[in-house]
Amino acid sequence: MVCTGDKVVASEVAKEEIINLLETHSYYLRAIEMEGAAILRAITFLPKEIRPDFGMVRGICDDATHTKNDDWHKIAAKFSAKFAVDFCRYHIPLTHR
Repeated sequence: MVCTGDKVVASEVAKEEIINLLETHSYYLRAIEMEGAAILRAITFLPKEIRPDFGMVRGICDDATHTKNDDWHKIAAKFSAKFAVDFCRYHIPLTHR
């Protein structure tokens, strides 16, 4: 499961609190991200007739602690972009591209 919200998590304590909360509901947290929630919230304000479907592919590359850095950003971006392209190529009909 990927957890999404509107705050940056950069603390081991905060990360553990989120993990513990989700585990009490039998969810196994794999990652935390923040932009997806904002995008989804924004598109819900659009009229239904023009509201797009929403899906997101993320390259998550830090551990949500005070030691987070940019060391893995390029690699995560590369693999998430490859996955998104391949997913679209094989799972979205040509009429929707």
